[in-house]
Amino acid sequence: MTKIISNMEKSTVGSLTVITGCMFAGKTTELINRYHQVKEDVIAFKPVIDNRYSQSEIVSYKGKKIMATRIKNFTEINNYSQSNIFIDEVHFFQEDIVFYLNQLAKVGKKITVAGLSWDNFQEKPFSVMVNLLATADFIIKLVAKCVVCRKRTALYQQWKLDWLPQQAEDYVGGAEKYGSYCRLCYVPLNSSKKLFMR
Repeated sequence: MTKIISNMEKSTVGSLTVITGCMFAGKTTELINRYHQVKEDVIAFKPVIDNRYSQSEIVSYKGKKIMATRIKNFTEINNYSQSNIFIDEVHFFQEDIVFYLNQLAKVGKKITVAGLSWDNFQEKPFSVMVNLLATADFIIKLVAKCVVCRKRTALYQQWKLDWLPQQAEDYVGGAEKYGSYCRLCYVPLNSSKKLFMR
């Protein structure tokens, strides 16, 4: 179990808000909008692995941005005292972040996180997100439009290049690597495309 800052005094109960959905659904934009609604005592974090667009900012694919602190391990949040905490790309962190964030909420922190719901390489939801959703006070599920039919709601993102990632950094990317797909147009990586083609 991860130890929380020992000198935190329990005051008002905080909260955990989870923003989720597939890529290009507007998760980061929603996180940034909510960040701007908080006038003070606020800080944003992003995982070190997320090097898209900027090293020192959280940036949405539409160009909205806020300053952010890059962290390798979620326990680095202990080094900061702000009461309003925002975390982008939370699915990249270790499983223990679920317990950690819930403990922070118990001692009064108001936490908002954004992360992908579906891991298209493992063909299942990110377990971090499953457990965060199960323990969240508030859930925001966003969707995109399918890049193939452009009619139906996209629930999944899919790798669209003709090579597969070989190291952790390869997975990080935007529209140059991934697309968003509806149920009918989505083709699992480990399945025959002919079987799923309409």
